[in-house]
Amino acid sequence: MKKSDLETLAKITGMQSDLALAQLAAISDEMAKTRDRQAANRCAVLQAWQATRADPALGSGAVRFSQWAGQEAAALQRQADEQGRLLETRKAEAIRAFSRKMALDSLRAALSRG
Repeated sequence: MKKSDLETLAKITGMQSDLALAQLAAISDEMAKTRDRQAANRCAVLQAWQATRADPALGSGAVRFSQWAGQEAAALQRQADEQGRLLETRKAEAIRAFSRKMALDSLRAALSRG
């Protein structure tokens, strides 16, 4: 590769890196919001479940609701796990893009020195 090709590649990668950093920040924010929502959902389901278990006067309706609440909590956990995996994948991709940019910055610095 010629020096001009490498410089062009470094410029393009630099723009990609800036975008990757912005994406990484957005992903981190999204992960925090997702964790907060998941915690609130689990808390609400758990509170409802505890309320029905504590009142034997509710009878079989409470048992059915308790079963539903348990299933709902499990579904919420599966959804949270999947969303977490997707966000972790996006985060890893953004970090790799930033790492490529840093490597090309080092290459550009080496080319400018010599």
